[in-house]
Amino acid sequence: MPRLIFAATFILLAPLTAQADIQPQSGTWASAVEFVDQTGCPPQMVAQMQANVAGGHVGPITFPEPFDPVALQGADIQFTWTKLNENVWQGVFSDVSDSGMGDIVAVSKSVVTVVDPTHIEQDAEMNVTLPEAMAKMAGMASTTCVVRSKVFHARQP
Repeated sequence: MPRLIFAATFILLAPLTAQADIQPQSGTWASAVEFVDQTGCPPQMVAQMQANVAGGHVGPITFPEPFDPVALQGADIQFTWTKLNENVWQGVFSDVSDSGMGDIVAVSKSVVTVVDPTHIEQDAEMNVTLPEAMAKMAGMASTTCVVRSKVFHARQP
């Protein structure tokens, strides 16, 4: 009897443990960026950010198997990726540069979710901290500007 219960449990649970991450298809992908919101950014910077996200990127992407979100970033920025859950990764990139008035610190976070082999969604957040004098010159109420956007990646037929 215990063997029968064990076998039945294994058969019922096997499909749950056998699931794997979705593998996106390599090919031509298009990305569309949607500005979500911002906090603490000067109006001229917000207008510029909104203008920059209006366009999208179209181009070939070859995804490694198993999937690694680094392929979405190309050679632009080196995120450090951590798998959070099945089909979900978080990437973090930080940069510190000297402005002559002090350090400018930029931290970018992205959460990438593979929805299906032809669709990937990405929640992105960029935090920029400026030296106090520079923030005042830019008309910021604080030294930190936070921008949130959503990126929709779709494989083209």
